[in-house]
Amino acid sequence: MKIVDDLIAWLRYREILPFLEPFPASVLDLGCNRADLRRVLESRGWRGTYVGVDVSPDSAADVIHDLEKPLDLGRIFDAVVSLAVVEHLHDGRALFVSAANHLDANGSFVLTTPTPPSKPVLDTLAALRIVNRAHILDHKHYWTRTELEEAGRAAGLRMEHWHAFELGMNQVAVFRRARRES
Repeated sequence: MKIVDDLIAWLRYREILPFLEPFPASVLDLGCNRADLRRVLESRGWRGTYVGVDVSPDSAADVIHDLEKPLDLGRIFDAVVSLAVVEHLHDGRALFVSAANHLDANGSFVLTTPTPPSKPVLDTLAALRIVNRAHILDHKHYWTRTELEEAGRAAGLRMEHWHAFELGMNQVAVFRRARRES
């Protein structure tokens, strides 16, 4: 089970790293868990500022916070990242607001989440104990591209890029601050 979960995580990092290059000076990781993103970036020579946020006190987070509530750290970051998190939230809109509130004017918010077609596949893999069952059972919502775009727009972000990967079972969305209309 751990091998498959680790493979999926590796594929996720492979998809998002190009959107973080050149590497940002500061990264906010919303839903950091074990802070694997920090290790992945550092293994590629990155030496910036990293702040990890997670709800679990057992995580490697710098800040313990419920991501279903808006976060205010009182600072901005060059990049905000949230990998395989929003599907675990009852209401993911606060995650988008938190990202927007901490994002530099020229920064990117990079998010991954499973696609709706992945639900039966993940449920089967979890039932067979090929992937972490508890993790899959904790999924609250499988977001469509349109839902991601709308949640971003409501938070003052515009989707700059979207694509599916892992045979359409996962998706990456990249947001930037929306330009104000004059």
